[in-house]
Order: sequence, then structure tokens, then C-alpha cells
Amino acid sequence: MKIDDGVRGIGSGGLFAECAARALLDVEGISAQEIGIKSMNIAADKCIYTSKEFIHNTVDWAEKTLIHHQ
Repeated sequence: MKIDDGVRGIGSGGLFAECAARALLDVEGISAQEIGIKSMNIAADKCIYTSKEFIHNTVDWAEKTLIHHQ
């Protein structure tokens, strides 16, 4: 397991999401948010306990704000 790539998955579909995210890391022009969303959708397709109803948050470090998305 790589521990230096900054990718972690938790929960019942976490391993699926983590693997999908790692596969997308080197895709040029894709943001971290897009990787997260695509990875969660892949996990939801594979794991019966993971749904496509999820919430993601974006941290704007410059503004020191948390943006909530559904």
C-alpha cells in the first residue's frame, strides 16, 4: 500500500473508491474534486452498501472556508 500519494478510502466501498482514485491521479486536467466524485460513483457501482447519494466538501484554504456540496 502506498502511503505517500494522499489517497485514502474509508467505509464499506472505501477500497473501491481508493483504487479508482489512484487510477485517476495521473489523468491530466482532472481536479481532486472530480477524482473524488468519479471514484465514489465507481465505488457505488461495485459495492452494494455504497450509494450515489453522497456529500462532498471543498476547503478553500485562501478564504479559510468550507463549501458544502450535495
